[in-house]
Amino acid sequence: MVLFQSVEKFIQSEILKETELELYFLEKPTKEQVQRLANQLLKNVNLEKLQLMVNIFVDDSSFISDSISSLKNLKTLNVFINYNSVLGSIGVNNITKPIQSLEYLKNLSLSFPSCKIEDNKLYELGTALSKCSNLVSLQINFYNNSLGQLAVTSIFEDLNSLRSLDSLDLCFQHNKICIQGCFSICKAIKNMTNLAKLKLNFNYNTIEDQGLQYIAEAISQLDKIIQIDIKADYNFISKKGLIDLNQSVSKLLKLEKLVYSLNGDQIGNGGFSSFLLLKENKKIKDLCLSFNSIHIFKEDISQLGCLLSSLLNLIYLQLSFNSNKFKIEVLIELGKQIGQSQSIQILNLNLANNQIQQEDFIQFVEAISGCSNLREIFIDSDFNNFGQGEIGQSQLGKAFSSYQQLQSISLNLNFNQLVDKDIFDFSYELKNCKNLLKIQISAQDNLLSNQCNYQTKVLLKKFRKLVSMGCLF
Repeated sequence: MVLFQSVEKFIQSEILKETELELYFLEKPTKEQVQRLANQLLKNVNLEKLQLMVNIFVDDSSFISDSISSLKNLKTLNVFINYNSVLGSIGVNNITKPIQSLEYLKNLSLSFPSCKIEDNKLYELGTALSKCSNLVSLQINFYNNSLGQLAVTSIFEDLNSLRSLDSLDLCFQHNKICIQGCFSICKAIKNMTNLAKLKLNFNYNTIEDQGLQYIAEAISQLDKIIQIDIKADYNFISKKGLIDLNQSVSKLLKLEKLVYSLNGDQIGNGGFSSFLLLKENKKIKDLCLSFNSIHIFKEDISQLGCLLSSLLNLIYLQLSFNSNKFKIEVLIELGKQIGQSQSIQILNLNLANNQIQQEDFIQFVEAISGCSNLREIFIDSDFNNFGQGEIGQSQLGKAFSSYQQLQSISLNLNFNQLVDKDIFDFSYELKNCKNLLKIQISAQDNLLSNQCNYQTKVLLKKFRKLVSMGCLF
């Protein structure tokens, strides 16, 4: 792979024999430079892989289009144009039109975030994609535009031909995708029966429960799927939508990785009961669930815990409960349920902004210690009430010391009320973590002195097994 970060340097370069080329241009080229850039691309007839990041005006997009269409040997094409307020639908159509002539193309990534693309017809893109019958991997990123039903229907209505796709990654975050738009996308996905990996990002749209049901119906047809990543933050989804989704996922017995992000939706108070449906998904190794800004009850956590204890191959667990206003009984229940797993090796938890008291957090950490195979733990506990309790941070250090297999600890304790002694006491007790190799502590915006960072590092350097250490105070 040859990398160019200057338009002029690429234009003036020799004709390349390499088959892989990366053009990463931060500056916006002039019309003349775009013409010369396109001409230079035309000369590199051996290219099999092209990564192109360039911000151009819509009138210049045809030059790029002509050069791409001439690269007949391309197998991988990645186009990234961002924050371009003048590109619009015409520019997207111009750039993507030549894709249909690339008969060997297998991997395609098209990213046009924040390009002010309106809900116009993108027929050139839809037509071009429908003729790429050999595609194995497809990524489309229209983050932060204004696409709605008209645009997505024109893109996806003729994509029944993409039956060779192994991986599909669609990002429509911050657009105007409604229920019907989601239906158009899912209708195409139903026919992609060879998919092994699927990522859908509908954050900040309005697909609602009905849209999630369409997603559920589509993925139920994908019996080869091993990875699913579904994001639908702030889409007016209730527990009914989550139930429909879990009912379909429960049938995908080859599934190894499952990611849900349903932040700001209304799925608590009974919605978690549908996680019990996934107890037969025995092959799941990675589980990532994000439920920020949702009212979570103790019963919800108990039902989620029943799933965790049944996934005997679960290695990586990521849970995000930011801004949930956890009650103490919910927090302790979460610790107990996680602690029952004997397979989890890596644990990533976001508990920020929950008004958690220091004593309660220590009980939570003690409860997790039942994870006998835990190797790495990351906890984000920013914006809580640490440093105000009667039980000091030495007790927290002792709680972590009971994790006999633990090799890595990363803690975010920013925006609390910690003083120097809290940090010293916590760090000192970590000496009893016999297998600890890595420590990362972030405690900005507390009540710490200027010397705390240096003195903590001096203390941690005495831990002979440590190979990585980071303190940010």
